[in-house]
Amino acid sequence: MLKLLCETNLYILSELLVKKFGGSNKVIFIDGPTNSGKTSLAKKLEHYLVRNCCKVAIFEKDLFLSTRAKRVELIDKFEHGKIPISEYSKYGWDIKSYYEYLDVMLSWYRSDSGCNEKTFLISPVYNRETGNLDAEKEITICKGGYLLVEGTESVDAISRRYADVAIWLRVNPQEVLLERLLKRELEKPKAARMSRELLVKRYTTIDYVHAKYLERRFTKLNYNYVVDTPYLPEVKLYECC
Repeated sequence: MLKLLCETNLYILSELLVKKFGGSNKVIFIDGPTNSGKTSLAKKLEHYLVRNCCKVAIFEKDLFLSTRAKRVELIDKFEHGKIPISEYSKYGWDIKSYYEYLDVMLSWYRSDSGCNEKTFLISPVYNRETGNLDAEKEITICKGGYLLVEGTESVDAISRRYADVAIWLRVNPQEVLLERLLKRELEKPKAARMSRELLVKRYTTIDYVHAKYLERRFTKLNYNYVVDTPYLPEVKLYECC
C-alpha cells in the first residue's frame, strides 16, 4: 500500500527524504527502469547532502554495463525470444563484478577499522563515449557519510539486505522513457550514438518490456519509498506502508 506524502521537485524531495532517513551513515539504493531518473535523483541528493556538510559517494551500476556492441546483439536475441526478459540484468551488465565491488565497499563501510575514509579504484568500467570497457573510476567512501547506490535492478533479494533505504522510481506513461532515451543519446558524441531506428527497436524490444517486468516484481522487494518521475523535475513521493 502506498501513502502519498507530497508533490514537489527533486531538490525539495531530497530534503524530505534525508529528514525521513534520520541521521547519517546510510546506504541508500535508488532503483527503477532505464531512464526513470535514478541518476538525477542521486545527484540532487548528493548536492543537498554536500551543502549540509555530509560526505557522499555514488556507486553506479552502469559502471558495469556490457559493451555497446554486446548490447546491440542483445536486441536481436530478445526480439527472437532467445533470452527471457527476467534475465536481462545478467546480460546487460557485468553482475559478478558489480556485486564483488559492492561487497568489498560495504564490508569496509560497515567494519570497525580505524580508517574513516577509503578510495576504491574500479577498473575497467564502461565508457559512454566509446561504448567499451576502457575507463576507470575512483570512489571515495567515508564512514559516517552516505553511500548512494543507483541503477536499474540495483535492488534485488541479494542487495536488499545491504540497503538502509530502498527507493523505487516509476514512470507512467512509460512512453516518457523513450523520449528520455532519445534525448540522452543526442548528448553523446556522434561517433558513439546508436541510430534512432535502433534505439526505438531497443525500447520496444527490451526497455518497455523490462519496465513492465520490474513493475511486477516491485512488491516483492520491500521498498521504503516510491517516487513518480514522469515530469521531472516535478515528482510525487509515496511511502510504502
